[in-house]
Amino acid sequence: MLQQLRSSAASLVAKLLVVLLIISFAAWGVTGYITQEQEDDDIATIGDAAVSSAELRQAFQRELNRFRSQGIELTAEQARSLGLLDQILDRLVSARVYEAGGEWLGMAVSDDSVRRVIAEEPTFFDESGRFSRSRYEFVLSQSSISEGQFVADVRRDILRREIINSFDFPDKAPDVLVTALHRWRGEKRIAVLVPVPVDATLDVGEPDTATLDTLHRERADRFTAPERRRISYIHLNREAALKEIVVTDEQLRQRYEENLVAYTEPEKRTVQQMLLADEAAAREAAAAIGEGRTFVAVAKDIAGQDAADVELGTFTAAGFPVPELWDAIAGLAQGGVSAPRESPFGWHIFRVTGIVAESVTPFDDARAKIEEELKTEQSADVLYRMSRDLEDEVTGGGASLEEAANLLGVQLRRTPLVDIGGAGVDGQPVADLPGGDFLDTAFLTETGELSYVTQLPDGDYYQLRVEDIVPSALRPLEEVRDDVADLWKADKRREAARARALAIVTRVENGGSLTEIAAAEGLTASESKPFDRRGGGAESVHVTPLLASDIFKIQPGQAAMDESPEGFTVAQLKTIEPADLSNPGELGTVLANQMIGDVLIQFNNGLRERFGVEIDRAALNRF
Repeated sequence: MLQQLRSSAASLVAKLLVVLLIISFAAWGVTGYITQEQEDDDIATIGDAAVSSAELRQAFQRELNRFRSQGIELTAEQARSLGLLDQILDRLVSARVYEAGGEWLGMAVSDDSVRRVIAEEPTFFDESGRFSRSRYEFVLSQSSISEGQFVADVRRDILRREIINSFDFPDKAPDVLVTALHRWRGEKRIAVLVPVPVDATLDVGEPDTATLDTLHRERADRFTAPERRRISYIHLNREAALKEIVVTDEQLRQRYEENLVAYTEPEKRTVQQMLLADEAAAREAAAAIGEGRTFVAVAKDIAGQDAADVELGTFTAAGFPVPELWDAIAGLAQGGVSAPRESPFGWHIFRVTGIVAESVTPFDDARAKIEEELKTEQSADVLYRMSRDLEDEVTGGGASLEEAANLLGVQLRRTPLVDIGGAGVDGQPVADLPGGDFLDTAFLTETGELSYVTQLPDGDYYQLRVEDIVPSALRPLEEVRDDVADLWKADKRREAARARALAIVTRVENGGSLTEIAAAEGLTASESKPFDRRGGGAESVHVTPLLASDIFKIQPGQAAMDESPEGFTVAQLKTIEPADLSNPGELGTVLANQMIGDVLIQFNNGLRERFGVEIDRAALNRF
């Protein structure tokens, strides 16, 4: 468990989780203390040992914190629905089972062993790479877990590893098993494929009312309206916070002066450049310009540069590509030419062809932008304060959502009937609903009840009340008659395509060539690339895992068939390619690891059976 937690410790919070199993000993000068856990229900019993609801709650919260440290936001309800609570309970039970197994086997973990594990834990190291008492105590204080719990957990973890290490596991599976499995896994197939599409234009007639009624009831899931709810809610968002923020003229001017450089557009100069190989050529060019010849003409005759080559560009002082030469340009008037200057690139002569003077955005023009910046900076704090005020008024003060909205000066919003996917009665998304777990919370809240004030991933907050619940129900046939009729027709057309595909399979099984049959039927045949038992490598969307599995059951010349999104695919096996037995790769190691896993599962189950494991489902449901 230590290794599992340590491998996920990517942040300080995550690293704190690593040491939730760690304890202290007086040998390090750390005063021990044991905090008695609050009496609570036993969720599970393992022989004479037990897992309490307090211990499970603590482990469950640690796991939620681990997910959050990795950027995965899960509510307790969501984590439970995903089976996380059951997984954590199973881990705690396994730890107790191994503890009982160790006692049965006469094994024990000494204090020195536990002390050594803690001393070697990198989470407790200081900058010098040594165990740090102060860091150790800081981490323990942040974990809020009793040392007694740390002692028990780290002992169990060490004991479990010692029991597992006592098994004599092989590094590689037996060669006979590796060869047999590699032969089976490595075999490939090549097949001829013919798609048989559903004909959407096929006239299948019209169904009568009795037929529609039967299909309506048989396929009720297609015509059942989902549960929908009407929700009233307060949404504390950035817009609500901005209305609460007042920025004074003094604050605006102070920010303007502090960031004046951001509102200043520096002078820009458009520059031509003549680049020469040596000082003599540069002096010759400067003299020619001094005699009245144009910059472009001299550049062509002496530097070998065309008119386009002399155009260097428009620059500010900070953006000039040769900063040490900017002073040669900065003092020139428009049309001015610099004296020759040397750089690592050669000798330069510059000419300024345009100047855009420095400009400063006036305060009045920048005011709106500055005000928005200041309000945005304060909005997160204001939103938090408003959320606390909402909680105080509703949860603490007993106010209704309507009263709280009036007190906070925000709108009480109401949704139309909406399903858990956010769609209205018309099937279209309901606009402007809060994101995150808003709808999940609404569908876990009873009619008339209030949710907690909850923060969304974008920093907004909400609190909701469910006004009305319309249960899921089968829509009347009169309302969906056209849809039911369309479904009947689609079924009939698909049945026709299936019958056509089956007829082709029969012709192939009677000795026909699928390629020739496809041509006669006006269908297209293609040959797959070699593929495995899951269809990998076929480079064809028509080779589904199910079709590939069926093809591996037949011999060359025989046919198989499977459904596809467009209809059906008929395949005729052309070639069987045996596996390359000379290179099984890491299969031996992989098999050995799988065998080890199977043995440990059986051992764990055997220990559970020996010592007896009972789960109190009633207590777990109350958790």
